[in-house]
Amino acid sequence: MPSFFTLRRGRRGALAVLGCLLAFASQAALSSRHALQGHVPAATARLKSVSALAGANKMRLALGLPLRNQSELQTLLRGLYDPSSAQFHQYLKPAEFAERFGPTEKDYAAVKAFAASHGLSVVHTHANRLLLDVEGSAADVQKAFNIHLKVFKHPTEQRTFFAPDAEPTVEAGLPLIHVSGLDNFQLPKPSLLTHSGSKPSQTGGSGPGGNFIGRDFRAAYAPGTPLNGAGQSLALVEFDTYFPGDITAYETLAGLPPTAVVKVPVDSFSGPAGGGNAEVSLDIEMAISMAPGLSQVLVYQAFYGTLSVNDDLLNQIAVEDLASQISCSWIFAIDAVTDSIFQEMAAQGQSFYSASGDAGAYYYEPLPLETDPNITIVGGTSLTTTGPGGAWADETVWNGFTTGAYTGGSSGGISATYPIPYWQQSVSMSSNLGSAAWRNIPDVSMVADQVWITFSNGSSESVGGTSCAAPLWAGFTALMNQQAAQYGRPPVGFINPALYGLAQSPVYSSIFHDITSGNNTNANGQTLFFAQPGYDLCTGWGTPNGPALINAFAPPDSMELTPQGGYSFEALHGVALAGTTETVILKNTEATTVDWVMGTRPNWLVASVTHGITSNNFPVIITLSLTPPATNLPAGNYLSNLLITNLTSGVTHIYPVSLQVFDPLLIATNSGMYVFGPAGGPFNETSQSILIGNAAAGPIHWSAQSTSPFATFSPSSGTLASQSITNLTVNLTAAASNVLLSVQTGNLAITDLNTTNVQNLPFTLDVGNGDFETGDFSDWTFVGNSNANAVISVAQLFGAYIHSGFYSAILGEPQGTGSLSQILPTTPGQSYLISLFLDNPVGGPINSFGVKWGGASIFQRLNVPQTLWTNMQFAVSATNTNTVLEFDFRNDPDAFGFDDISVTPIGQPNFTSVNSSNGAIVFTWSAMPGFSYQLKYANDLAMPHWINLGPAITATNNMVTASDVQAAGGQRFYRVFVTSP
Repeated sequence: MPSFFTLRRGRRGALAVLGCLLAFASQAALSSRHALQGHVPAATARLKSVSALAGANKMRLALGLPLRNQSELQTLLRGLYDPSSAQFHQYLKPAEFAERFGPTEKDYAAVKAFAASHGLSVVHTHANRLLLDVEGSAADVQKAFNIHLKVFKHPTEQRTFFAPDAEPTVEAGLPLIHVSGLDNFQLPKPSLLTHSGSKPSQTGGSGPGGNFIGRDFRAAYAPGTPLNGAGQSLALVEFDTYFPGDITAYETLAGLPPTAVVKVPVDSFSGPAGGGNAEVSLDIEMAISMAPGLSQVLVYQAFYGTLSVNDDLLNQIAVEDLASQISCSWIFAIDAVTDSIFQEMAAQGQSFYSASGDAGAYYYEPLPLETDPNITIVGGTSLTTTGPGGAWADETVWNGFTTGAYTGGSSGGISATYPIPYWQQSVSMSSNLGSAAWRNIPDVSMVADQVWITFSNGSSESVGGTSCAAPLWAGFTALMNQQAAQYGRPPVGFINPALYGLAQSPVYSSIFHDITSGNNTNANGQTLFFAQPGYDLCTGWGTPNGPALINAFAPPDSMELTPQGGYSFEALHGVALAGTTETVILKNTEATTVDWVMGTRPNWLVASVTHGITSNNFPVIITLSLTPPATNLPAGNYLSNLLITNLTSGVTHIYPVSLQVFDPLLIATNSGMYVFGPAGGPFNETSQSILIGNAAAGPIHWSAQSTSPFATFSPSSGTLASQSITNLTVNLTAAASNVLLSVQTGNLAITDLNTTNVQNLPFTLDVGNGDFETGDFSDWTFVGNSNANAVISVAQLFGAYIHSGFYSAILGEPQGTGSLSQILPTTPGQSYLISLFLDNPVGGPINSFGVKWGGASIFQRLNVPQTLWTNMQFAVSATNTNTVLEFDFRNDPDAFGFDDISVTPIGQPNFTSVNSSNGAIVFTWSAMPGFSYQLKYANDLAMPHWINLGPAITATNNMVTASDVQAAGGQRFYRVFVTSP
């Protein structure tokens, strides 16, 4: 169903997506007009309209135009944040950006003419020409875009909303990509939780009740620094206003100096303060707490609780370019124009921080705002300090779901809108459940719990939410930019490229608090996500570890080293080096002279210059070269920090250098072998060639073996002459034809016997397409409505409908019963375990799900409740040589997610070892994970009943161990039984 790729994805049910697909198809038939995408809320597909929107209603729209020269812009953005590039931090001014990448004057005039020809009046123009604001009646809007505006009852909020019944269309060739204001389904909402409900720790903050306030945040994250944000402006994205007296009262209570806070109205908004004023106050108070010397806080404010044209607010911040750091703690819909604005901000050196949200792990797709790759996403923590106003002591993931004390937790997840950006691609996602293909969030975190604020014209309260963390990060960035300005450097800009580089270098532990405890699981399930060392989808890389992080982004002296990110070398074990050098340039940015020295280096690295004196006019060229000891190292990764000290200022720069040593036995592929097909075959391939080569000066003796019983090497060993290559063949074994419905994995291990280094390639045998990773219903017999059932991928609909991998089946059969079935070759009398994963994210009647084995029903459930992934297992027995496995389903409200189905033989437990240890007998037997086993004994084989030896044991792997401490001195006989799957 490739048309899924054309739809904007958000929180919605699967049937709603299919409804959008049909609406899109109907618009595509209008050959003389061009359909715009992403304007029909998915919820409207399953809602009945209340009425038509009155034609006399006055509407304000923002017409969005596309950027030009996108390829050139992407190259520029890469260079602006590459320390080795001549473009590094050479930011553009707004006028320069508009000239190079903004829509042309001709295109802008064409959109103005279109608006005028349809009775829409221009009310505001934008200097970068990305937006044109117009007003007109609903009747004129409907005619202009060939739509009907309908009114609906909101499915989750106590209000109605309006939306178009189809995607808007415009004349072919009109340079228009989006129209903001055609619906008010999703209004901006703050990521703020009042009454956070968490009990302040005894080592909390200095505010009322032990909550954090004012200088507590600097004491925890920026202790000892004199930096206060002086000379810096900070902008806040707000969809409400605030009471100035609340800010003054907070400053007095927290002991902070007064800060200039300036209201900047957007779209003529002037107040009064509404229900979102607590968010506005919180954002201001967090920013000035971290950076109490800010020159000004610019509060860009638009309408609260009504239709807001979000792009107008963001674009005004970009075009005015008054602040180098920007914070947003609101959740709202974005579009292609929004992302263009974020790109302009990055090109101008503006740092944009957005709260990740307070819903815990995203079991559905996060909104595009929460995963946009051109901004920094901020998660939340629970902080412990050494006492009121004290230093950082500990942090864990902020999560009220785990204790049940309150509802809220640091959000994290995987985008289904944006591919993984280049700066995130080098992060290992193997253990954190992140994605190697899609953007992962968050990037960083700060405290999101036990925060005291003043709001609503004199009220005070403890709050929580990632709303707290985003403005704190913007304030922290103001400290970075203040220090950068002191040494004549530009702002740090979009921090993610440098952030991810530094976090993956040896300096990580010195610049970040790595949050390794806690999780952001929530009421929807307990499988995503968990804190772990390094990057995770709870708190990203963690929280700032004092001034060290500031110094890493903005070194506190006049000495500069480029490229800033350090260097990576490569070498082959045992192979002579050939001209492996890199160049570091040491500069002095001030008129004075600098005396410098480099510390010790590893024995595999040499520097051409290690000390000296340099002035502003004479940069020092340092050549780094590998030495012969590099080739004597075993294959692996080696990291070293070069410490280069400015003796004049006393500041030491940490310059990371890495070395990756490869084995001289080279393998021409790293993709391994993926075999799939129906039970018994045929399979897509039965053999695969793997090319290996010898880069060493002498012969290499090698061996190859598979850890899977379904693959074997030919040949399995040999000797490879220097500078020669040979082919190994991996053959599928006959045992693969005996696999029923299962995914079997293993490694193809190739060993260099000279160095004993082992290189592993993955092997997968996917029989019966139980994980649907073919992307369709291959190997299944499908009966039902093909428009309501599909195999979907993370590129189409992520989260609640996909259990693992990139695909799953979505079963949305309405008004009847559909089925999926397979005929499996079975052995009469053999027992089998059926395992499957099912979820029902929406729930509600009428729905049903059933399982049949050999035509007999083994499970039937009517009206399965709303639930996320549940593993269902059934032990069955075969009576024929072929048995039909069938799943029956109906889901009127939405759809089931269906994934990871397997049918595997249940083997009888066999003792693999019996040993005596410390007077006890220790038994080990083969097992199936998830099955329970009962060890029994008898003193005489003639006994009619055997005695249980302890409780039943549930296997967690393929072996179970138990012991009998009473056996000494007597005779006993032992048996083990399977008690339950």
